[in-house]
Order: sequence, then C-alpha cells, then structure tokens
Amino acid sequence: FQKLLSGMRHLSFMLRRTFPERFTPSSEEFAVAMASGDYPHVDLKKMPHVAGIAPVLQFGSVFRDATLYPNMIAMPMPGIHVGCFAEWADVHKVCGALRPMHDGEKPNGQLAFGNELGMEWDNLKPQVLWRGTDFKYLDMVIRPKLKMPFDDSIFKLIEERKVAYPDDDQQGKRAAANVLREKYNELVPRWKGVVMTAEAELEAKDGELPWANIKFAAHGKRADKHTKFEEVGVAVGEYISVQDQALYKYHTDIAGGGGTTWTGTSSKLPMAARPALPSHHPHEGTARAVRALCAHLARPERPEGQYDWAEGNPQQAKEIADRATEFMRYLGTPEGFGQLYEEEFVEPLRRIIDAYRPISTVNPGKSWTDVLDSEDSNMVRVIECSGLAKRSCAVIGKEAVERWKNCRGGYFCDVEVKK
Repeated sequence: FQKLLSGMRHLSFMLRRTFPERFTPSSEEFAVAMASGDYPHVDLKKMPHVAGIAPVLQFGSVFRDATLYPNMIAMPMPGIHVGCFAEWADVHKVCGALRPMHDGEKPNGQLAFGNELGMEWDNLKPQVLWRGTDFKYLDMVIRPKLKMPFDDSIFKLIEERKVAYPDDDQQGKRAAANVLREKYNELVPRWKGVVMTAEAELEAKDGELPWANIKFAAHGKRADKHTKFEEVGVAVGEYISVQDQALYKYHTDIAGGGGTTWTGTSSKLPMAARPALPSHHPHEGTARAVRALCAHLARPERPEGQYDWAEGNPQQAKEIADRATEFMRYLGTPEGFGQLYEEEFVEPLRRIIDAYRPISTVNPGKSWTDVLDSEDSNMVRVIECSGLAKRSCAVIGKEAVERWKNCRGGYFCDVEVKK
C-alpha cells in the first residue's frame, strides 16, 4: 500500500506540474487505473490478459513481454526513481541518484564513474561482482515457487557430506557447494549466484581470482539465517563501497522481489573505466537504448558463459562498457533526463488524457461522484491528494486499507470494501 500511496502522491503532483492547463480547480475529472509494487500482482490463471482496454499505470516493474498485459504502462518505481521524476517536474533538476559523485552540485551525485576515479579498464579486477540483500523472487508469479536454502534438512546434509572431505581444510565449503548444487534448480536467482561463487572459489588455483564474487552483504536482510553458511565461507561477503565496486571489471544484476534491481542496475552501468567521450543524443529513445544494451550484455544466458565471452573478447567487452557509461552520463544531464521524462511519462500520459472522456460527456447530468457513490459501485475513497505539493495526500479510508492489507492485496480472502 505504501508504494501505491507513493505512486498516487507523485502522480497527482506531476500531472499538475506537467499539464497545468488540464488540471485546475474547475477541470473535469480524470480517472485512470493505477497499480504499484515490485512487480505486477496478477491472477496467473487469467494470463495473458489481452481483453484490457483502459490503461493501467504500473509504478514498478512490468512484464518484459508486453503481450502478457498490453494495456499496462510502466511508470517509475516508488522510492528514488519516482522521486527523480517528481524533482524534474518540479524544478527541472536531475536528482543526485543519477548524477556523478563529486559533481559540485548539492546534494552531491551518487554514481561512481570509473574514469573520474582514475581507473583504467585494463587494471580492473576481472571478476563478476555482486553485493546485495537476500530477497524473494517474483513470489506471486513464479510457480513452483523458488526457495532460499534454510531448511534444517539442508544443514543436516551439509554436515553429513563433510565426511567425504576428511583431509580438506575447506571441507565445509565443499560440502555446502555440493548440497546447494543439488538444490540449484529450486533456488532463487541470488542463491544460484552464491552456488556459482562457492564453486568458482573452490576451483580457483593459488593466486587466481575466482571468476565470480556474488555474495550477500554482511549484516543485511536475513543475516541471522546466513550464519551457518558464513561459518563455512559461503554466501556472505565483505562490505564493498560504491567507489571500490568500480574497481571490478564485470557487474551483474541479480533479480530480487521485482525481477530486477532498478537502483542496482543504474548504479553499476557507469562503473566501467573508460576515456571521456563527447556526449551526444542516443540514436534510440533513452529507455529503449538501455533495454537494448542490457539485451546485448545478456549473451549467452549463463553468467560463466558471459564471463568467458568477455574475457575472450576484451575490445568488444570494453565497447559495451563504454556505451553503458556514456548512456548513464547522458541520462544524468538535463538534456538526457528531460528526454527520458518526455518519452516515459509525458507522452503516454498525454495520450491517455487526450483519449479520456469525462463522465458528464458520456452520461449527461452525472458526475464522477455520482458514479462513485452509486449502489452498484464497488469503489471506496481511500486517499485524497491536492497535487499542489510532493506530499499532499491523506489516507481517509483506513479501515478499508487495513482489510486490504490483511488480505495481502486481496490475494487470500475476498475483500469487501464498500460500505
């Protein structure tokens, strides 16, 4: 609900700022369906959903295959991302989350660009790096559900397997890697990365860097459940600052709750060291350009295959890194973010606004409040926003909201919200 509330308050503010002539105290109503969350919460039995006509603004990740829900329109994720859009709507300023560190502006930028930190491509560590939290993966839309390996039976198996390596000082790690490999297909993606890292560390010869360094941040989410794995040198890694992460040649985005990590991807793209290149307009739209870039990076499917390809094709790998860095540098300029805002917010909302027909034009003599309050309506007022400021909303239907939240958005019981 908090993400939906965030999407609503930012949307009302951005609409007033971006379309001031349409949204005035005397304007006709504008009704649009909204959703929010790490990913679309849908009924799998009704997918693909091809009969929808009215647009649905999804504040969060959407399906990569647009044919699954053609009328769903991607909006920025609540949090940093939608906040960046609102800041642009308000003062036409690029937010710190998308600007370089030490850029002289206030607040400071947060992105680590390798070349600005004095790093050279050939001197970077040839490892695939990832640090993050232990999180579920698309919990409501993946069947069968993928798991985290916290069953007591798994720890029991690890103890039993240790006897197979009596003279090995890494018997615990070998036993854990062996057991987790057997469970590999059942694991969430981040734990698959843990398995690959443990195996890479065991296979690395003295003096060699393992190809993978994919671990959970110490003291992060579910840290208490990582203790037994940490004791055998698996799953948990040392803290690495954003600047130090830029010392690594390869980075990966491992899916979390919403199938991706929005902030993780945007923070990693600029890290590759590269000479400064002149900024220019991407030939494609900004969002389409980054999707194409990520698709290019995704060959072949297995991470170790990607690593082998990059090490075997260093010039092409560097060119990909250069384009990623250039893209993020452009996105952090007023010109670049302005283009993103126009393409991904203004244009789709303008089409919806132009197509919308107020209640009074299709049902003369009636208003939107008449429809809302009618006997056959299943809607209830829960939030009121003025849109005059970034934080202008109040929750007015707390009882209905609590019932909805207790049913996890209506998944596990029938929610009757109409009084």
